[in-house]
Amino acid sequence: MEKVKSENQKNKAIFEKSCPNCGGPISDRRLEKGLPCSKCLPKPVESEDKACEVLDKEKKLKKDFKEICTLKDEV
Repeated sequence: MEKVKSENQKNKAIFEKSCPNCGGPISDRRLEKGLPCSKCLPKPVESEDKACEVLDKEKKLKKDFKEICTLKDEV
């Protein structure tokens, strides 16, 4: 719980309706890293590729982030 608190303190902004996966609120830090919001991906991952892998495995991959992951696979 403490880790989440300190992570939130680092955020400079929260953007409503901007998560590329669910369309919900997302922090500037997650957007900067190309990751979905903490609701979609609660555990930290090191890369966008890993986020695609985790969300796909958990059947939580949706919206624009699904398209991003699909395009990355094609390249």
